[in-house]
Amino acid sequence: MVINHSIFWGDIMKSNLEWLDEPLFSERQIVKVFNMPEDDAETQVCALPLAWVAGRTKEDDKGFLLWPERRISSIPVEFWNHQLMEFPLDDPSALAEFVSTWGIPYHPFRNLSYLSGDMREFCGIKATEEDARLYIPRPHSEEVGAGYFFTSGGSPRLSFISAEELRHSIKVLRTCVSVLVRGEDFGMPALVADVLRVVNSASCNPGRLALCNFADSVMWDKQGETLEARGLLTSAISNQLVSAFADDAEWKVCACEGCGRVFKRKQPDSMVTRPDSDSKYCCTKCKNRQAKRNQREAAKNRTQH
Repeated sequence: MVINHSIFWGDIMKSNLEWLDEPLFSERQIVKVFNMPEDDAETQVCALPLAWVAGRTKEDDKGFLLWPERRISSIPVEFWNHQLMEFPLDDPSALAEFVSTWGIPYHPFRNLSYLSGDMREFCGIKATEEDARLYIPRPHSEEVGAGYFFTSGGSPRLSFISAEELRHSIKVLRTCVSVLVRGEDFGMPALVADVLRVVNSASCNPGRLALCNFADSVMWDKQGETLEARGLLTSAISNQLVSAFADDAEWKVCACEGCGRVFKRKQPDSMVTRPDSDSKYCCTKCKNRQAKRNQREAAKNRTQH
C-alpha cells in the first residue's frame, strides 16, 4: 500500500498546528536596495537573525520530522563539548530527543563551495531534499507576505531531516571537535585542513580558524540547500568552536577521573550564569561526581586505618 505522506501528515497535524498564531521568523529585517546595475526594479534582501526552531519530533522510516514549537537563538557554553557528545548515534530515540530539545543540525557540508552528487548522497543531504517534499506543505495563502520565512521546501510549519544526514552531520561535527580541540588526526595529518574548511564554511562568525598565516577562503553556494536556508544550529555550533580558539582562556583537561574532556570554560548550570574559566571541571556534573568519588576514597581510607 502506497501512502501519500503529504495528505497523511496533513490530516494528522491539522489540529495540532492551531497554536502557531505568530510567525516564528517575524523579526526579519527588509533591506531595500535601489539602482542595482542593469536592473531598475527594486530588490528586497532579507537579513535573518541567528535563530532556528525546536519542538516535538517524530521519527519514521525516512527520517525525523519536527513540529516547531519555540525559537532558539543561543546554545549553552561549550555545547560542542557536552550536549553534542552525550548520546549514541545508533539510538533513534536519543536522536529525536536531541532534535526536539535543540533543533535540527543540518549538515555542515551544505555550505561548502562545492559538493559532488555522490557526496550529497553519501551525507544524506540528497535524501533530505527529496523526502522533505513529502512532508512539508506549501505556504498557506494567509502566510504569504505575513512575515513568515520560507525555504525552498515551503512552509516553516514542519522541518525534516533524513536519518542519514542527521547521523552523518553529528558525526562530522564530533570529528571536528576531536581534531581541533583534542588534537586527534585519526592517522590522517592532512585532516585538520579539511576540518578547518568545514567549520569555517558552516560558521557565520566574523572570525576564521586558520593554520599559521593561511586564511581559509570560502565561496558561498546560495542554492536553497545552505544552512542559512535550512537551519542555523550547525552554524551556532561552528561559531562556538571558532570563538573558543579566539578566547584567551587556557585549555585544560577536566579533573574528573574518566571524563577526559578538553575545555576552556566550565559549562554553567543555566544560560544566564557567567561561564567560569577558572574551574578544574568542565561542568557541575563532573565536579559533583569527583567530589563523591573523593568522599568514598576518604571513607575507605578511614576504615582501613
